[in-house]
Amino acid sequence: MLVADLIYYGQNSPDIIVVVSGDDDLWPGIRAALVSGASIYHVIPRRHNKHAHLYRELRTDLYSRVSM
Repeated sequence: MLVADLIYYGQNSPDIIVVVSGDDDLWPGIRAALVSGASIYHVIPRRHNKHAHLYRELRTDLYSRVSM
C-alpha cells in the first residue's frame, strides 16, 4: 500500500511526501513519485541502515534522506 500511496500522491499532490521506512521494497514507489516531480523526505530508522547505501544512489534535489 505504501508504494501505491507514493505513486498516487506523487502524481496528484503538490505537497512534500515524507516516508518513514527502511524497507528497500519502497524503491519503485519512491522512483515513480520522483519521476512525477514529487519532493520526498525519506527517514530511515537506524535499525534498518543495512540498505541505506542503496538510497544514496538517488541523486536529485527532489530527494532527501535522513537516518534516525
